[in-house]
Amino acid sequence: MKKYVIHLILAIFVAISLSACTGRILVSAKDIGKPNALNHGKVSVKNFLFNLPQDQILSKEYDAIIVKEKDYQIIFYSNQKCPEVDEYCQSFIVSLLGGNLENTRKQAEQGLLDVLDVGRHEACRLFVAVTVPIDTDYDISGTDYHLSFCPDGIPFPSKLAP
Repeated sequence: MKKYVIHLILAIFVAISLSACTGRILVSAKDIGKPNALNHGKVSVKNFLFNLPQDQILSKEYDAIIVKEKDYQIIFYSNQKCPEVDEYCQSFIVSLLGGNLENTRKQAEQGLLDVLDVGRHEACRLFVAVTVPIDTDYDISGTDYHLSFCPDGIPFPSKLAP
């Protein structure tokens, strides 16, 4: 396991180093046809780590807040255990922090597509959790809603808190 983590960190470092030339990096992808299987392929995304402000870098492993808006933020984790596949992978967490949550979700999802420079199909292959923190809305917190336009997307309950 330790060897796998070292190889993963080295691969991330090489991908980030090479992306200075290409402007793109590769991140973990899941197999849409088999939701609980890790597709050992990758999705090519825009290098969102390039020129990121230092206060948004969360760790030396390149965990980072890649989008920070008033009503949402998007965090990238370079080596997190993904429960969907029970393996370590690169993933994104979209936290909806306020506003009209339906609208905020759409804005945050578009923000993810824009910062990664990918389409919806590619985004659905990524490990993305869409969450509502408990201090934003207690009643709907604690669920991973996924991206609304993906097959595993979960709609918000019909009665959202005002």
